[in-house]
Amino acid sequence: MERVCTIPNILSFVRIIFAPVLYFLLLQGHNIVVIILLVLIGLTDVLDGFLSRKWNQTSNLGTALDSIADYVYYTFFAAWVFLNWTEEIKLFVPLLLVPVVITAGSYAVMLMRFKTICFLHLYLMGGRPLFRAM
Repeated sequence: MERVCTIPNILSFVRIIFAPVLYFLLLQGHNIVVIILLVLIGLTDVLDGFLSRKWNQTSNLGTALDSIADYVYYTFFAAWVFLNWTEEIKLFVPLLLVPVVITAGSYAVMLMRFKTICFLHLYLMGGRPLFRAM
C-alpha cells in the first residue's frame, strides 16, 4: 500500500493550495510577493521530485499531485505574465501560439496512439508510473 502523507506529496499539495493565494495577491497588485512565491513554488517542484526519488517515496498519488500542481503553476504563471504585460504580449502572439500548437498536437498524437490522455512531462521523463488523466 502506498504512503499518502509524505513530504513530497505535501509539497505538491501546497503548490496546488497556493494558486488562489497567488491569484488574490495578483489582483491586489502585490507583484513582488507574487514573484517571490512563484520562485518558491518552482523550487518546491524541483524539491518534491528530488525527495520522492531519493527517499523512494514515489507513488501514483504523488505523480498525480505533481502533475496537477505543475499545470496549476504553469497556468497561473501564464495568466500573471498576460495580466502584467498585455500590450507587450500582443506583439508576440504568433510566437506564443507555437507551444500551444505543439501541445495540442502532442495530445492529438497521444489520443490516437494510446487512446487516452496522460501528463506529458512524466511520460517524456520516464516517470514512474504513467498517470492517466482520463
